[in-house]
Amino acid sequence: MARQRRARAPEDKAARRAEILSSATRLFDARGGCLHDLTMSALARSAGLAKGTLYLYFRTKEEIFLAVVLDEMQDWLSELDAAIVALGAAPAPEDAAAAMSDTLLHRTRLLRLLGLLHPVLEQNLAPDVIVDFKLQLTGMVAGTARLLEERFPQLGPGDGMRLLMRLHALTVGMQLAARPTPAVAKVLAEHGVAQLELDLVTELPATIAALLRGWR
Repeated sequence: MARQRRARAPEDKAARRAEILSSATRLFDARGGCLHDLTMSALARSAGLAKGTLYLYFRTKEEIFLAVVLDEMQDWLSELDAAIVALGAAPAPEDAAAAMSDTLLHRTRLLRLLGLLHPVLEQNLAPDVIVDFKLQLTGMVAGTARLLEERFPQLGPGDGMRLLMRLHALTVGMQLAARPTPAVAKVLAEHGVAQLELDLVTELPATIAALLRGWR
């Protein structure tokens, strides 16, 4: 068997890191967004690497999927920025809410990862990894936050970031409520308690619009 060559040039390392993340996302999607029992060994095999090589790039599976979160967030924020700019100045709350939810709800992988972020991914991290992740995320979101403040007269300094944080909390909470277990879904369907069902596609934009209308 030919020995696996270690990537040495910066561009080679970047390419291998990208391959690891791409392989991790494929495995994540194939498992239906489940990280339970997913090991570094399985991730290394999926990427076609020796386990030791994988550890040269990431110390834990949580670190790998934090990197995936950042990539997914960057893609979403780019799409959201373009949608907000297309609305023009001072758009109606309903139009803004539609732009925010429409750009987000088709991103199944990102939605699943956001649901895992606080209870799973942030639970097995070294302090330096946490700091790096939070700083990268803050820098990434800052441009969109400023754009929101420019476009919405009701938003003051700092409100763009607050709006995005509230959108994050709404999305995480609502998507969990909108995905009941099979047993709960059966009860909702059979026992006349359909009013307890939550449709993320309709409720998320309605809630964002209400939030914008009532912003002080």
